[in-house]
Amino acid sequence: MINPARPTLVALALAGALLAVGCSSTETAQTPVSEGGPDWVDRPQSAYDDGGTTAIYAVGIAANNPNPASRRAMAIGRGRTELANTLNILVQGMVEDYQSTNRDFYEGMDTASSLEMWSSISRQVTDQVMSGSQHVDSWRDPGTNTEYVLMMLEFNNVISAYKDKMEASFRRDQTRERIKVDQEAMMGRLDEQLDALRGRDASAVIEDFKLGG
Repeated sequence: MINPARPTLVALALAGALLAVGCSSTETAQTPVSEGGPDWVDRPQSAYDDGGTTAIYAVGIAANNPNPASRRAMAIGRGRTELANTLNILVQGMVEDYQSTNRDFYEGMDTASSLEMWSSISRQVTDQVMSGSQHVDSWRDPGTNTEYVLMMLEFNNVISAYKDKMEASFRRDQTRERIKVDQEAMMGRLDEQLDALRGRDASAVIEDFKLGG
């Protein structure tokens, strides 16, 4: 079991994702955190590797709401938005990495088609795996009555969904004759990419895909 409050939390500087989620990010900057809060409160996006389990985390924040249930629901919703934006950027980077590493597969694909592929697969993966996101911790700042929630998504679920959507994309592209390479070869290269990702620290993987700005 991952401990979301453990002191070895690895913070990620996800500038692109932070800009995409202005509402909760702005509130993070404007709402000072009282002493005594858990470590994750000050780290809007992060990743853990713990006991062989890798997960992506995001923090949702809600303030100025006197209703505890409503405040908690709002924070969870914002945490899911943060998580989805992080995931969207991550998957786009994974697709781009696959294409750039295997240029021989995509010689006939123009830039517009490549961008369409990145966007489509990222959206599909995000839609599929976000239902598995979990609310794993919460904290209310007694000084400001601000609610913080920690949302989590297991990285293995992301990899599985990414593989499914990439393989479906291979089949569609061959049907449209946009690529003329044996599917088995493409899937073999995909497995190589995923094996490399599974063997790395989550924070390093995410930083590689330009989430650090």
